[in-house]
Amino acid sequence: MLFETIVLDLDETIYPSSAGVMTAVKERINDYMRQVTGLSDDEVEALRQHYLHQYGTSLRGLQANYQVDVEDFMAYVHDVQADKLLQPDPELDAMLSRLPQRKIIFTNGSADHAESVLRALGIRHHFDTILDVHDFDLEPKPADQAYDALLRHLSHPPQQALYLDDRPENLLPAMRRGLSVVLVAENGATPPAGSARIRTVLELEKLLAEL
Repeated sequence: MLFETIVLDLDETIYPSSAGVMTAVKERINDYMRQVTGLSDDEVEALRQHYLHQYGTSLRGLQANYQVDVEDFMAYVHDVQADKLLQPDPELDAMLSRLPQRKIIFTNGSADHAESVLRALGIRHHFDTILDVHDFDLEPKPADQAYDALLRHLSHPPQQALYLDDRPENLLPAMRRGLSVVLVAENGATPPAGSARIRTVLELEKLLAEL
């Protein structure tokens, strides 16, 4: 199948989880939540997990239950100095250069965070569009608003787009809209029926040759 666009999630999709970026982000989310709620470390961690599963992001959970400033939250939790945790990835840069498709970042994080990550990896120039949670009216994946926003940025039918994400639940709404999807997971996570799984984004080029 010939794809016109490749849509990539950012965190722990375009780089491995072992890089530690999301570990640092989660620590700052917990710290922010401690300040807002006054809960203990264990209570905050349990609440963050609860919010993640119920609302899609910690931010949505905090908005539903506490008065928080969105921009303050986003700036605080993404202040992780991605350039200290990530290094330029020449292999990834070269692979993306060989893929002729348009490339879009589709993230529940902030555009500023995405810019920092992409610059640290040395691959910012491959992406003409970054869609962040602000483009979804703060309704993160897997909420419908996120995918509706993505479709508005495609200049072709959704069947001509391939979407990669490290969370299976984020792939299902894309599949329902006609996109082909790929789970990026180093562990044994099961992709949705009818989709593919690769261990790292570096396996994308080989997968495309097989599709």
